[in-house]
Amino acid sequence: MPHRVLANWQFSLEKIPAIDQVSLVMSLKPLHLRLTAIYEVAPEGGYTSTFEELPDVFSEGETIEEAKANLMDALELVLSYHRDQARKRQPHQSSTIRETFEFAVP
Repeated sequence: MPHRVLANWQFSLEKIPAIDQVSLVMSLKPLHLRLTAIYEVAPEGGYTSTFEELPDVFSEGETIEEAKANLMDALELVLSYHRDQARKRQPHQSSTIRETFEFAVP
């Protein structure tokens, strides 16, 4: 059963030089992210869940609804972990531009 995730994104252009702002704004397109959730019956009962595209994100639950909610929590945790690790490896510098995309599940 696929779980569709659509994106609502926002970011700031404040630190991008003016000439780059024009080309960036002109090339913006709506962002759509589609992940396929896989739910399997667990031998001990309940369901295991993972994303086909992100196998390191996985969870479980007694029902599919619980497995889905837990899978979304696992996705947030994995993304948060990778973000923190990346920032430790590459601290903020004046030439660094970070853009935040916010995804909302309909």
